[in-house]
Amino acid sequence: VLNRWFESEPLRATLATDSVIGANTSPNNPGSGYVLLHHVMGELEKEKGAWGYVEGGMGGVSQSIASSARSLGADIFTNRDVKQVLIGQDGSAKGVVLTDGTEVHSKAVLSNATPHVTFKQLTPQDALPEAFIKAVDQIDYTSPVTKINV
Repeated sequence: VLNRWFESEPLRATLATDSVIGANTSPNNPGSGYVLLHHVMGELEKEKGAWGYVEGGMGGVSQSIASSARSLGADIFTNRDVKQVLIGQDGSAKGVVLTDGTEVHSKAVLSNATPHVTFKQLTPQDALPEAFIKAVDQIDYTSPVTKINV
């Protein structure tokens, strides 16, 4: 996006910061143009380019999601480590086993761990296609982004 519309390298470099802030990517990666446009053209409460912060911190988002999920019948376990993802006969996730041996069965399993932890440490390897495991092994977790809020 920047190369198409701007000739000045210093200007492109300056604008490129909006393409990576808050993203685990480089300005050269596909998708960074969306992040740039979101930050430059997006709006908050009808104010273009405005940024918003969750009152009370990002934990407020988690608490809101948890409250909504509980109202729909979800059980949420905190401070309980998962030992393994349970895989059914059909190859889909059917729940988890906690480190204390408790089995929690469910229709869906969500993980906030990295793909490496989720699929290499918690999921039985014989339940996953070899090509998928190889793709997980190739994920680069390094980031070119540093963000400092002053």
